[in-house]
Amino acid sequence: MSSNDYINSRCNVTANYTGGSKFERNMHGVFNILTKDAPPSGFANVTKGKGSGRVYGQAQCRGDIDPEGCNSCIRNSTLDIVQKYCPNASDAIIWYENYQLRYSNTDFFGHLNVEDSGNWFWINDKVKEPNAFNQKLGSLLKNLASQATTEPNSKFMLATGNITSTD
Repeated sequence: MSSNDYINSRCNVTANYTGGSKFERNMHGVFNILTKDAPPSGFANVTKGKGSGRVYGQAQCRGDIDPEGCNSCIRNSTLDIVQKYCPNASDAIIWYENYQLRYSNTDFFGHLNVEDSGNWFWINDKVKEPNAFNQKLGSLLKNLASQATTEPNSKFMLATGNITSTD
């Protein structure tokens, strides 16, 4: 996978904005700020507007992505999410291999997002032995969590790995 590989998106189809609205203008303002502010550290969140035009936005790049790559990724994702995947949605999130972008008309900062959890990286019916696969996956994730938080050279609190399967 390359850093620009699309993984998934979620669009709230019950919440839409209209073209030319305050929300749309503020959303593009949020995208501009995120594109500028996220690259140095790999993370930014911003709020713009008031009332029904208020937009909350967040961008995050993986810790080992350089600022130029992060800027490019965020810029591209702002176009993809509104033009390709979630047109007119006032609440959406998009994931790529090395970054994610989220915006909404409701405040999601500091709130645990359980709506978008689940196993959308794979489909259990395509794995011959899902229990064995999930056991291997659990072991991998445990090891990665340990590596990311304890290794001295892991200043980004990041670790990568893979598992192999006979499926």
